[in-house]
Amino acid sequence: MNERRAGIGRITAAIIAIAAMVPYLTLKVLWLTGSSVGVADPSLMSDPAMVGLNAMTFGMDAVGLVLALAFTMRWGMRLPAWLVLLPLWVGTGLLSVVVATAPLAVVASGLEVFSGGPIQAWVYLMVYGGFMGQGVGLMTAFALYASAGGRWCPRAPSRQARPDRSRRSWPGDRCWWPR
Repeated sequence: MNERRAGIGRITAAIIAIAAMVPYLTLKVLWLTGSSVGVADPSLMSDPAMVGLNAMTFGMDAVGLVLALAFTMRWGMRLPAWLVLLPLWVGTGLLSVVVATAPLAVVASGLEVFSGGPIQAWVYLMVYGGFMGQGVGLMTAFALYASAGGRWCPRAPSRQARPDRSRRSWPGDRCWWPR
């Protein structure tokens, strides 16, 4: 297995994803430790259901942070495929919706889409902005991670194992597709 160092593109994408996660994780830690920063109704944070949701979403984002690290570190290339793909599949289902719809909602309704409710508007802006950066960063880092390792793409059968550079799926792809 190829364990060369990650390229600048993969590292940059992972740094963007991690940087986008830090404000969200910080907010979750504050809420889980009793702070009411960004909350219009402080009693909401003491509700057991809210504590459970905050703990669960903190854990989900922490898994995303570990994935971003795995996409850039040598140990990440040795992870079993299911250990990478399962959280990536769940995260893609959640983040792709935000990446696609949050900008459209802001364009259609302006920032008023975030006003009202038990959470202050700046929290929505920070969280959804972070989710967009996280989604794009993780998607890019994974694409570069998958193309670098050579184990994520099907190989041509040996009788047709003639590399044809014109049939690559994207530049730098390590997959050789049969004719």
